[in-house]
Amino acid sequence: MVYYLKINQNTFFGIRNLQRWIDVLSGMEGKMIVVCDNPALLQNVINNIRMEPGMEFISSEREDERLKALCERITNDRWRKAGYAHLTTFFDANKRGEEEFWNIDADDTVICLSVERTREALSEAREYAKDNDIKIFSLDMHTTRTGGGHWSFGITYTDNTVDWLSLMEKYSDNEKWQQVRQYLQNTNGLVNIDSYYTYLRKYPVTERISTFYLEHLRFIHYSTDFISSCLYSGVYYWHEGKLYSPVLSDVLQLEGYVKGESIPTDVEKIDIGVTENESLLELQCYATGARSKEQLPEPEMNYSIPWTQIDQILREK
Repeated sequence: MVYYLKINQNTFFGIRNLQRWIDVLSGMEGKMIVVCDNPALLQNVINNIRMEPGMEFISSEREDERLKALCERITNDRWRKAGYAHLTTFFDANKRGEEEFWNIDADDTVICLSVERTREALSEAREYAKDNDIKIFSLDMHTTRTGGGHWSFGITYTDNTVDWLSLMEKYSDNEKWQQVRQYLQNTNGLVNIDSYYTYLRKYPVTERISTFYLEHLRFIHYSTDFISSCLYSGVYYWHEGKLYSPVLSDVLQLEGYVKGESIPTDVEKIDIGVTENESLLELQCYATGARSKEQLPEPEMNYSIPWTQIDQILREK
């Protein structure tokens, strides 16, 4: 098993989220490989991350002629670099002879569970995929948000006994994909590997490509701006057949989101017994830096400037 941790955001939250994933995966069987194409970000990681024995760092494969040709057919210029990073996980896993791997956007995703429970969630998703002959299984980051229309990578388990690179090549030149590609290019510009796998899933491929969620899970999909990017990032909550997005429903108070979005029936539910408060508390602690419920901030508390104490000093004669 290999865990590919893809990173490209040289931000405080990106480094922090990567460390979180390393802490999770250090307790699981397999090898961690960080995929990074930004030298400044890589140096920041080396300076600030607690490394685990055997961790590797690689950059995206951009010299292999087969991979280059495939990436050009399934992505446009805007999404080309991201396409190389995704394809590198398949290329590298094949080179190593790995039969399964996880592809994780490690800088902008947080599963709001303890590290032990996150390991349990990943293990359960893998076992569910194997038991149900699902060959690629990805967390529901965009599928419900698009009414079941869009499949995406993000936190994705792959059964690599399928020759995915050959399969991707096989359908990348046909007329249907060219029509889909042109339509996407003319509308939202979303000609990327997520859209290509959405096409594969909907049209030619018989291997099961599916999506999962965890009941009662809170999940963070980071961006540098949760407000202007509120349709593509934010805090998610899967609960009793609905996906809730608090930025949309509570902050912006958009009426269509208040009652939640219905999770499509073909999105698979993984239930490891997460309670409603369990994931909420983990989110609260991760957001505030608290280590326990007792350390969560109260309105009168201010951790940066202790003005109550300063006022006392000023009043003393």
